[in-house]
Amino acid sequence: MLSVPLSVGSLRLHLPGDVSQYLVSRSRYLGTGFCQSFHQWCSTGAIALPDGMIAGLAYPIAIGRLSDTQQFQTRYWTGQIDEVRIWERALDTAEINAKRLTHLDPILETGLVGYWRFNNGTGTTVTDQTSNGNDGTLAGAVWSTLVPFNQTAAMPTIFPNGFILTSSITAVSYQWNLNGNPILNATGQSWTAVANGSYTITITDSLGCTATSSPYIIAGVGIIEIAAEDILVRNEPSQLIISLKSGENIQSIEIFNAAMQLIDRKASPSNEVRWNKEDVGAGMYQVVIRTASGKTGVYRFVQMD
Repeated sequence: MLSVPLSVGSLRLHLPGDVSQYLVSRSRYLGTGFCQSFHQWCSTGAIALPDGMIAGLAYPIAIGRLSDTQQFQTRYWTGQIDEVRIWERALDTAEINAKRLTHLDPILETGLVGYWRFNNGTGTTVTDQTSNGNDGTLAGAVWSTLVPFNQTAAMPTIFPNGFILTSSITAVSYQWNLNGNPILNATGQSWTAVANGSYTITITDSLGCTATSSPYIIAGVGIIEIAAEDILVRNEPSQLIISLKSGENIQSIEIFNAAMQLIDRKASPSNEVRWNKEDVGAGMYQVVIRTASGKTGVYRFVQMD
Protein backbone atom coordinates (compact mmCIF):
# COMPACT_ATOMS: atom_id res chain seq x y z
CA MET A 1 0.00 0.00 0.00
CA LEU A 2 1.20 3.51 -0.84
CA SER A 3 0.33 6.68 1.09
CA VAL A 4 0.37 9.85 -1.01
CA PRO A 5 0.35 13.01 1.14
CA LEU A 6 -1.35 16.10 -0.24
CA SER A 7 1.01 18.29 -2.32
CA VAL A 8 3.94 16.03 -1.53
CA GLY A 9 4.27 12.98 -3.72
CA SER A 10 3.12 10.71 -6.48
CA LEU A 11 3.89 7.55 -8.37
CA ARG A 12 4.95 8.07 -11.97
CA LEU A 13 4.51 5.22 -14.44
CA HIS A 14 6.38 5.70 -17.72
CA LEU A 15 4.50 3.88 -20.47
CA PRO A 16 6.04 5.00 -23.78
CA GLY A 17 4.38 4.40 -27.09
CA ASP A 18 0.75 4.04 -28.13
CA VAL A 19 -1.56 3.62 -25.15
CA SER A 20 -4.79 3.74 -27.11
CA GLN A 21 -7.76 1.81 -25.72
CA TYR A 22 -6.47 1.43 -22.17
CA LEU A 23 -8.81 1.41 -19.19
CA VAL A 24 -7.51 2.32 -15.74
CA SER A 25 -8.83 0.90 -12.46
CA ARG A 26 -7.79 2.19 -9.05
CA SER A 27 -8.38 1.26 -5.39
CA ARG A 28 -8.66 3.51 -2.36
CA TYR A 29 -8.69 2.24 1.22
CA LEU A 30 -11.41 3.77 3.38
CA GLY A 31 -10.74 2.22 6.81
CA THR A 32 -13.50 -0.39 6.74
CA GLY A 33 -12.96 -1.45 3.13
CA PHE A 34 -12.13 0.12 -0.18
CA CYS A 35 -13.83 1.34 -3.31
CA GLN A 36 -12.67 1.16 -6.90
CA SER A 37 -13.29 3.75 -9.59
CA PHE A 38 -13.14 2.72 -13.23
CA HIS A 39 -12.28 5.54 -15.60
CA GLN A 40 -13.27 6.12 -19.22
CA TRP A 41 -11.46 4.68 -22.20
CA CYS A 42 -8.44 6.77 -23.11
CA SER A 43 -7.33 6.87 -26.73
CA THR A 44 -4.70 8.91 -28.50
CA GLY A 45 -6.14 12.22 -29.56
CA ALA A 46 -9.08 12.00 -27.14
CA ILE A 47 -10.74 15.36 -26.60
CA ALA A 48 -10.44 14.91 -22.81
CA LEU A 49 -6.71 15.63 -23.12
CA PRO A 50 -5.20 19.06 -23.91
CA ASP A 51 -4.13 19.65 -27.51
CA GLY A 52 -1.07 17.59 -28.38
CA MET A 53 -1.03 15.76 -25.04
CA ILE A 54 -0.54 12.05 -25.68
CA ALA A 55 0.45 9.69 -22.89
CA GLY A 56 4.08 8.68 -23.34
CA LEU A 57 7.51 10.01 -22.45
CA ALA A 58 6.39 13.63 -22.73
CA TYR A 59 3.33 13.01 -20.57
CA PRO A 60 4.11 9.93 -18.47
CA ILE A 61 1.17 8.29 -16.75
CA ALA A 62 1.14 9.41 -13.12
CA ILE A 63 -0.89 7.88 -10.30
CA GLY A 64 -1.69 10.32 -7.51
CA ARG A 65 -1.14 13.55 -9.47
CA LEU A 66 -1.73 15.16 -12.87
CA SER A 67 0.57 13.97 -15.63
CA ASP A 68 0.83 17.41 -17.23
CA THR A 69 3.56 19.14 -15.20
CA GLN A 70 2.38 22.55 -16.43
CA GLN A 71 -1.04 22.32 -14.79
CA PHE A 72 -2.27 22.43 -11.18
CA GLN A 73 0.98 21.38 -9.50
CA THR A 74 -0.67 21.29 -6.08
CA ARG A 75 -3.37 18.83 -7.16
CA TYR A 76 -2.07 15.60 -5.66
CA TRP A 77 -4.14 12.65 -4.50
CA THR A 78 -4.50 12.66 -0.73
CA GLY A 79 -5.13 9.17 0.56
CA GLN A 80 -3.83 5.66 -0.07
CA ILE A 81 -3.54 3.69 -3.28
CA ASP A 82 -3.26 -0.06 -3.79
CA GLU A 83 -3.65 -2.64 -6.59
CA VAL A 84 -3.46 -0.44 -9.70
CA ARG A 85 -4.32 -2.32 -12.89
CA ILE A 86 -4.43 -1.26 -16.54
CA TRP A 87 -6.43 -3.31 -19.00
CA GLU A 88 -6.73 -3.13 -22.78
CA ARG A 89 -10.27 -4.44 -22.65
CA ALA A 90 -13.47 -3.65 -20.78
CA LEU A 91 -14.36 -5.65 -17.66
CA ASP A 92 -17.98 -6.35 -16.84
CA THR A 93 -19.39 -5.95 -13.33
CA ALA A 94 -19.16 -9.65 -12.47
CA GLU A 95 -15.50 -9.83 -13.45
CA ILE A 96 -14.66 -6.65 -11.55
CA ASN A 97 -16.28 -8.01 -8.38
CA ALA A 98 -14.54 -11.38 -8.76
CA LYS A 99 -11.09 -9.78 -9.07
CA ARG A 100 -11.27 -6.84 -6.70
CA LEU A 101 -10.31 -8.61 -3.46
CA THR A 102 -7.57 -10.87 -4.72
CA HIS A 103 -4.13 -10.66 -6.28
CA LEU A 104 -4.06 -11.61 -9.94
CA ASP A 105 -1.73 -13.90 -11.83
CA PRO A 106 -0.78 -11.80 -14.91
CA ILE A 107 -0.02 -14.94 -16.91
CA LEU A 108 -3.63 -16.11 -16.57
CA GLU A 109 -5.26 -12.74 -17.27
CA THR A 110 -6.36 -11.62 -20.73
CA GLY A 111 -5.71 -7.98 -21.57
CA LEU A 112 -3.89 -7.05 -18.34
CA VAL A 113 -1.09 -4.79 -19.61
CA GLY A 114 -0.04 -3.09 -16.37
CA TYR A 115 -0.30 -4.31 -12.79
CA TRP A 116 1.23 -2.77 -9.66
CA ARG A 117 0.41 -4.43 -6.32
CA PHE A 118 2.28 -1.86 -4.19
CA ASN A 119 3.70 -4.70 -2.09
CA ASN A 120 7.38 -3.78 -2.41
CA GLY A 121 7.28 -2.13 1.02
CA THR A 122 10.72 -0.48 0.73
CA GLY A 123 12.68 1.55 -1.79
CA THR A 124 11.39 3.79 -4.55
CA THR A 125 10.39 1.19 -7.15
CA VAL A 126 6.91 -0.25 -7.64
CA THR A 127 7.18 -3.44 -9.69
CA ASP A 128 4.98 -4.05 -12.71
CA GLN A 129 3.85 -7.66 -12.34
CA THR A 130 3.17 -8.05 -16.07
CA SER A 131 5.78 -9.07 -18.62
CA ASN A 132 5.79 -5.48 -19.95
CA GLY A 133 8.09 -4.48 -17.09
CA ASN A 134 6.83 -0.89 -16.73
CA ASP A 135 8.03 -0.36 -13.16
CA GLY A 136 6.94 2.80 -11.38
CA THR A 137 9.12 5.28 -9.46
CA LEU A 138 7.93 6.86 -6.22
CA ALA A 139 8.18 10.63 -5.84
CA GLY A 140 7.59 11.72 -2.25
CA ALA A 141 5.05 9.06 -1.28
CA VAL A 142 5.60 6.63 1.60
CA TRP A 143 4.79 2.97 2.14
CA SER A 144 1.98 1.93 4.47
CA THR A 145 1.00 -1.40 6.05
CA LEU A 146 -2.69 -0.42 6.08
CA VAL A 147 -4.01 -2.52 3.21
CA PRO A 148 -7.50 -3.45 1.93
CA PHE A 149 -6.56 -7.13 1.79
CA ASN A 150 -3.45 -9.18 2.42
CA GLN A 151 -3.32 -12.36 0.40
CA THR A 152 -0.64 -14.84 1.39
CA ALA A 153 0.55 -18.19 0.15
CA ALA A 154 -0.44 -21.36 1.97
CA MET A 155 2.16 -22.37 4.55
CA PRO A 156 4.16 -25.44 3.50
CA THR A 157 5.02 -28.35 5.76
CA ILE A 158 8.32 -30.23 5.59
CA PHE A 159 7.91 -33.99 5.07
CA PRO A 160 11.09 -35.87 6.05
CA ASN A 161 12.29 -39.19 4.68
CA GLY A 162 15.55 -39.78 6.46
CA PHE A 163 17.67 -36.78 5.50
CA ILE A 164 15.56 -36.04 2.40
CA LEU A 165 13.21 -33.12 3.11
CA THR A 166 10.25 -32.32 0.84
CA SER A 167 7.83 -29.38 0.72
CA SER A 168 4.19 -30.38 1.03
CA ILE A 169 3.16 -27.70 -1.48
CA THR A 170 3.93 -27.54 -5.19
CA ALA A 171 4.94 -23.95 -5.90
CA VAL A 172 6.48 -21.73 -8.56
CA SER A 173 9.78 -21.45 -6.71
CA TYR A 174 11.46 -22.78 -3.58
CA GLN A 175 14.27 -21.72 -1.27
CA TRP A 176 15.59 -24.01 1.45
CA ASN A 177 17.08 -22.36 4.51
CA LEU A 178 19.43 -23.65 7.21
CA ASN A 179 19.37 -21.86 10.57
CA GLY A 180 17.54 -18.96 8.92
CA ASN A 181 20.00 -18.52 6.04
CA PRO A 182 19.31 -19.45 2.38
CA ILE A 183 21.16 -22.55 1.16
CA LEU A 184 22.99 -21.95 -2.12
CA ASN A 185 21.31 -23.73 -5.05
CA ALA A 186 18.73 -25.37 -2.75
CA THR A 187 15.78 -24.33 -4.91
CA GLY A 188 13.88 -27.55 -5.57
CA GLN A 189 10.82 -29.04 -3.91
CA SER A 190 13.09 -31.52 -2.09
CA TRP A 191 16.47 -31.11 -0.42
CA THR A 192 18.87 -33.62 1.11
CA ALA A 193 20.26 -32.32 4.40
CA VAL A 194 24.06 -32.51 4.60
CA ALA A 195 24.45 -30.65 7.90
CA ASN A 196 22.72 -30.63 11.26
CA GLY A 197 20.49 -27.69 12.12
CA SER A 198 17.10 -26.07 11.72
CA TYR A 199 15.64 -26.32 8.19
CA THR A 200 12.79 -24.29 6.69
CA ILE A 201 11.39 -24.00 3.17
CA THR A 202 10.19 -20.69 1.66
CA ILE A 203 7.84 -21.01 -1.30
CA THR A 204 6.50 -18.51 -3.83
CA ASP A 205 3.14 -19.21 -5.44
CA SER A 206 1.82 -18.17 -8.87
CA LEU A 207 0.59 -14.84 -7.45
CA GLY A 208 4.03 -13.92 -6.16
CA CYS A 209 3.03 -14.49 -2.52
CA THR A 210 5.53 -16.20 -0.23
CA ALA A 211 5.27 -18.36 2.88
CA THR A 212 7.81 -20.12 5.09
CA SER A 213 7.35 -23.42 6.89
CA SER A 214 7.89 -24.16 10.55
CA PRO A 215 11.43 -25.38 11.32
CA TYR A 216 12.39 -29.03 11.03
CA ILE A 217 15.41 -30.07 13.10
CA ILE A 218 18.05 -32.37 11.60
CA ALA A 219 20.41 -33.71 14.24
CA GLY A 220 21.76 -36.99 12.86
CA VAL A 221 23.95 -36.03 9.90
CA GLY A 222 27.37 -37.66 10.19
CA ILE A 223 26.39 -39.61 13.30
CA ILE A 224 26.26 -43.38 13.66
CA GLU A 225 22.61 -44.36 13.81
CA ILE A 226 21.01 -46.84 16.18
CA ALA A 227 18.85 -49.27 14.22
CA ALA A 228 15.15 -49.03 15.03
CA GLU A 229 15.05 -52.70 16.05
CA ASP A 230 17.75 -52.04 18.66
CA ILE A 231 15.61 -49.44 20.48
CA LEU A 232 13.38 -50.96 23.15
CA VAL A 233 10.42 -48.82 24.23
CA ARG A 234 7.55 -49.49 26.61
CA ASN A 235 4.93 -46.89 25.77
CA GLU A 236 2.83 -46.79 28.93
CA PRO A 237 -0.13 -44.42 29.47
CA SER A 238 1.88 -42.07 31.67
CA GLN A 239 5.47 -42.61 30.57
CA LEU A 240 7.96 -43.90 28.03
CA ILE A 241 10.56 -46.38 29.25
CA ILE A 242 13.47 -46.50 26.81
CA SER A 243 16.49 -48.79 26.69
CA LEU A 244 18.82 -50.30 24.10
CA LYS A 245 19.05 -53.96 23.18
CA SER A 246 22.84 -53.69 23.42
CA GLY A 247 22.60 -52.56 27.05
CA GLU A 248 24.59 -49.42 26.25
CA ASN A 249 23.87 -46.39 28.42
CA ILE A 250 21.65 -43.67 27.00
CA GLN A 251 23.30 -40.28 27.45
CA SER A 252 20.22 -38.14 26.75
CA ILE A 253 16.85 -37.99 25.02
CA GLU A 254 15.19 -35.02 23.32
CA ILE A 255 11.47 -34.88 22.55
CA PHE A 256 10.12 -32.89 19.57
CA ASN A 257 6.53 -32.21 18.57
CA ALA A 258 5.14 -32.56 15.02
CA ALA A 259 6.51 -29.10 14.10
CA MET A 260 9.96 -30.30 15.23
CA GLN A 261 9.99 -27.92 18.18
CA LEU A 262 11.94 -29.16 21.18
CA ILE A 263 9.51 -29.62 24.08
CA ASP A 264 11.69 -31.52 26.58
CA ARG A 265 15.18 -32.85 27.15
CA LYS A 266 16.39 -35.37 29.69
CA ALA A 267 20.10 -35.95 30.28
CA SER A 268 20.77 -38.66 32.85
CA PRO A 269 23.15 -41.40 31.66
CA SER A 270 21.51 -44.74 32.34
CA ASN A 271 20.76 -47.99 30.57
CA GLU A 272 17.05 -47.21 31.03
CA VAL A 273 15.45 -43.78 30.70
CA ARG A 274 11.94 -42.94 31.88
CA TRP A 275 10.13 -39.90 30.51
CA ASN A 276 6.84 -38.66 32.00
CA LYS A 277 4.34 -37.78 29.24
CA GLU A 278 1.22 -37.16 31.32
CA ASP A 279 1.17 -33.46 30.41
CA VAL A 280 1.73 -33.99 26.70
CA GLY A 281 -1.18 -33.13 24.43
CA ALA A 282 -2.49 -35.27 21.63
CA GLY A 283 -0.28 -35.40 18.55
CA MET A 284 2.76 -36.96 16.94
CA TYR A 285 6.12 -36.85 18.72
CA GLN A 286 9.70 -37.78 17.97
CA VAL A 287 12.27 -38.89 20.54
CA VAL A 288 15.95 -38.49 19.63
CA ILE A 289 18.12 -40.89 21.64
CA ARG A 290 21.86 -40.27 22.07
CA THR A 291 24.54 -42.47 23.61
CA ALA A 292 27.89 -41.49 25.13
CA SER A 293 29.66 -43.13 22.18
CA GLY A 294 28.00 -40.73 19.72
CA LYS A 295 25.28 -42.98 18.36
CA THR A 296 21.82 -41.56 17.65
CA GLY A 297 18.43 -43.20 17.24
CA VAL A 298 14.89 -42.01 16.70
CA TYR A 299 11.61 -43.28 18.11
CA ARG A 300 8.28 -41.83 17.00
CA PHE A 301 4.95 -42.20 18.73
CA VAL A 302 1.42 -40.82 18.62
CA GLN A 303 -0.12 -39.53 21.82
CA MET A 304 -3.89 -39.90 22.06
CA ASP A 305 -6.25 -37.83 24.21
